[in-house]
Amino acid sequence: NYGDYNLIQLTSPLGWGGDQTGVDGRRIRGGQDGYYNNRIIKDELWQYRVEVERELEGFLRSVQFGVNYTDRSKSLVPDEAFTAAVASGATLQELTGVARASGHRSMRMDGFEKVRDGQTTVEEVMLATAS
Repeated sequence: NYGDYNLIQLTSPLGWGGDQTGVDGRRIRGGQDGYYNNRIIKDELWQYRVEVERELEGFLRSVQFGVNYTDRSKSLVPDEAFTAAVASGATLQELTGVARASGHRSMRMDGFEKVRDGQTTVEEVMLATAS
């Protein structure tokens, strides 16, 4: 009965491999509850192109010479500190610290940025984020 919220529990589906190792090296007994993977992706592309053309008279109408340089770098860093903190039993205050250190903001903080940018009002933010 999915309508009865008292029966639904967040657990470690199929153990997800049993005990886990946290990002700090500590063992987490019983695996983890759920999964959150904050992927930090950096992708840079630099491209330069130079071309020279010389018009000629006669059999060849023109001659072209060009050089093209492309440099691309991409990195992916999976930030799983939040998952490890939840699984190791961190307090709400500790979880808030881990989330903020990873760049997460509360809905209210995000809303006030939108107020600053003129996209909404303080009243709307307070109404939407009231606890």
